[in-house]
Amino acid sequence: MRFFFFVLGLAFCARVCAQMEPEVRRAEPAIPVAPAIPVAAPFAPPAFPQAAVPALPANRAIAPDAVPAGEIRMLPSGAVADPLMALFEEANGFYAQKMFDLAVPKYHEFLQMRRAGVQREAAL
Repeated sequence: MRFFFFVLGLAFCARVCAQMEPEVRRAEPAIPVAPAIPVAAPFAPPAFPQAAVPALPANRAIAPDAVPAGEIRMLPSGAVADPLMALFEEANGFYAQKMFDLAVPKYHEFLQMRRAGVQREAAL
């Protein structure tokens, strides 16, 4: 019977101790620092050019030297400058996605234009 009261007492103490919040110690600076005061800074909205540059079609690749002077055009990092290579990459994309009915005409068109080269061997 004593053992039962001992276990019951331990369970009660554990329950009471679990409800107490532990002390949280916080670090304080050695030298007190004044709180920062936000300061409003003047803001000028960005100026955008008024003339819009016409967008190129997605399937048309341009050569870097074909851009007129004074005009900036950004190409995606994977952009192919050669239109024939763009056609080959498009065919490879269709083939990789298992769209064989779309890949075959692209490969056929590429093979008609490219008579020799490493890509021709890959397309066959």
